[in-house]
Amino acid sequence: MRKLMLGLAVLLVAGGFGLAVEFPTSGETEAVGMMGAVKSLFTGEEAGKGFVMTARRGPYRVSWDKKTILEVHSLKPLRTLAKETMVHLLARKQAVQPTSTGGTFPPMLIQVRAIVAGSHFKPPRLTAKLREQRLEWVSGKLRPKSGGREFEVKGYLIGKSIEAPVLIVARKGGKALEKRMRVFVAGHLDSSERKNKKIAATEVLILEPKFKEYELTHDLAHRKPPVEKKPDEDDIDF
Repeated sequence: MRKLMLGLAVLLVAGGFGLAVEFPTSGETEAVGMMGAVKSLFTGEEAGKGFVMTARRGPYRVSWDKKTILEVHSLKPLRTLAKETMVHLLARKQAVQPTSTGGTFPPMLIQVRAIVAGSHFKPPRLTAKLREQRLEWVSGKLRPKSGGREFEVKGYLIGKSIEAPVLIVARKGGKALEKRMRVFVAGHLDSSERKNKKIAATEVLILEPKFKEYELTHDLAHRKPPVEKKPDEDDIDF
């Protein structure tokens, strides 16, 4: 109905009536997920409660509360991670392989596409394409081997250089935010005011610009918050 009325308003103006028509909004919010950059931080009484984000069809005023997840992402070489660090690898498992000299290669994780470290990280569901490639997420504690020249997880040797980049996922407060940082925001958009769009954030990720595998690790293109449950009419007090 709202789209019909907005279309009517456009026709009135386009038809030369010179009539500006505004219709009241429903007050509903939309579940969104989008990438952008920090333009400025809230100041004054709102300091520490949000920021202004530049993004497509923006800008947006992004606010958070105690339930909002705030994550900072960074990159470190595999060799710098502490023993027993929880890691998640998108890779293919390879069983023990015989060598040409009669020995064996140990079980290994090969075709490693991404490595993420952080106890809060939850690997996304595998796509059909990744399953066809026999890739899977392997999560476990990192253990050094051969004096730190190799590492293993869950009994599988990691078939990757010790210099391989690892995405570090850490949860921190809003003080980690700075101007011009690249961010991903998931939340509930209120666009009732065209020039004052607001997002109540459920999740703010400070992205690592040098990391190129977010499609595999976070699926940002489809990442959105859960849809807010609307109360039943019988539950509304009048």
